[in-house]
Amino acid sequence: MKPSPGPARLKRAAEVREGGDLIDGDGDETAIEALVHQFGLRLLGLAVSQLGDRATAEEVVQDVFYRAHQQLQRGRPVTWSWLAQAAVWRTRRARHAQWRRREVPADLPPVGPEADESSLLAQIRALEPQHAEALLLHHWAGFSVEETARILGIPAGTVKSRLSRARTALTHQRHRGAGDDPAPRRTKS
Repeated sequence: MKPSPGPARLKRAAEVREGGDLIDGDGDETAIEALVHQFGLRLLGLAVSQLGDRATAEEVVQDVFYRAHQQLQRGRPVTWSWLAQAAVWRTRRARHAQWRRREVPADLPPVGPEADESSLLAQIRALEPQHAEALLLHHWAGFSVEETARILGIPAGTVKSRLSRARTALTHQRHRGAGDDPAPRRTKS
């Protein structure tokens, strides 16, 4: 028979249900349900935006929740940043597997001047993977530069550099699609 949860555990469970971002438990079903309920859609959106394939993204998220369940069974807390970090690593592996199989999702939206806002994700997926990760974690998932650095395991300055390069690349993609040249070219005299 499992001992009844102590006041600290009940308080943490209540915090999670009210929007806190710490889940601590013994891998019991209520902790896992709280994880899925609070973070499932956010993780799925992060994975889909990286992979462009919902089925693969769902597998990534399922794997992340399985690993979170293992963490909870070991008595370790699970936070939103832990989940995001696990999702980033699993997404990298899935993207690498897609590349090895040379899979290109057929349902990518068009990129160019006539493309709608949903094409922004296609443009983000066209970025260098490390730039896309930083951009999505910082702007889409809402992590600070420092939190993004911790999740990716890199210095904050590197995150800032990747964010700048990602924004520049997106600007160039948009101008190239519109036929404009965003920066004047230098000519040799």
